[in-house]
Amino acid sequence: MKFKDLNVGDSFESKNYGIFIIEEILNSKNIIICFPDTGYRTTVQAGSIRSRSVKDSLKPTVYGIGVKGYELPSQVNGKMVKEYVCWKEMIRRVADERHLERFPTYRECSVCERWLYYPNFYHDIKSLHGYHDWYNCDKSHQYSLDKDILIPGNRIYSPHACQFVTATENSLDANRRRHNKHSKEAR
Repeated sequence: MKFKDLNVGDSFESKNYGIFIIEEILNSKNIIICFPDTGYRTTVQAGSIRSRSVKDSLKPTVYGIGVKGYELPSQVNGKMVKEYVCWKEMIRRVADERHLERFPTYRECSVCERWLYYPNFYHDIKSLHGYHDWYNCDKSHQYSLDKDILIPGNRIYSPHACQFVTATENSLDANRRRHNKHSKEAR
């Protein structure tokens, strides 16, 4: 297929992101397409259309529920962005079948709708308690995103329930919850 064969309204199937439609053709290097399933619009080159290698940045590709978006990179200078790694790990905990087999209590957990979109998560976590400590910590002082210390028993990762805590704080809270559970069972 040649550039001259492309027309506004033509639809194609991308390799991994579903159907897309040509909305406007400015020239061979500037063709506006839209993915009707998500509404994502982007500008691509004719060669990308021919090879079907265009990407829908609004499709939930991270464990089938997370949307990376297009506003922020996941890597800078070849290194994964710390916030992206944290976001992807949070999504993995609640959506990856292998993880859920090993840790079945996470089957009852979820991520709030807002945080399924990485750019929202990226901006929101900067105001969470412990963010600066987590961001600046070295590997010997591990911090984790916690969902149930602020709200005991919480099962939803959200800006209202989460904070960054040290591994020690997380262990102490888990032990306290186990102790309280066993104390109630003994009564």
